[in-house]
Amino acid sequence: MTVNLLLQRKPSSNACTHGDISIEGTPECFSLEDEVRSVKIPGQTAIAPGRYRVVINQSDRAKRGVLWSPNPPFLAQLLNVPDYTGTRFHALNTVAETEGCIGVGQVRSVTTILHSRAALSILQAKIEQMLMNGDEVWITIKNAE
Repeated sequence: MTVNLLLQRKPSSNACTHGDISIEGTPECFSLEDEVRSVKIPGQTAIAPGRYRVVINQSDRAKRGVLWSPNPPFLAQLLNVPDYTGTRFHALNTVAETEGCIGVGQVRSVTTILHSRAALSILQAKIEQMLMNGDEVWITIKNAE
């Protein structure tokens, strides 16, 4: 079976992009990314809209302790993102921490998300369970219209 996540972005403002993540149409958490740009600026641009497969694998960055991650450091990763490598869901609070990845949280304000570790833990567990059930997990990312 294929399980579909959707990240519906809001318009970029204040140099960041907020969004809503749902699983099969059920709201899951908020997202925070870099600004959506037509030309990539490394570490400052949201990934291109599209459909990406999600897997769980070891995070070298989390292993080094740069960002919080479960122990052992395995995180959900989006595959085949054009012009990016290692794009993951992360616990973070500000756009300065995204580096092109997708931050998740349970609360959002104008430029931040909060309760990020809790949101990541829940999302991660759901993705892990889907994958253990033999499902393929995909995320569609849509820009604001």
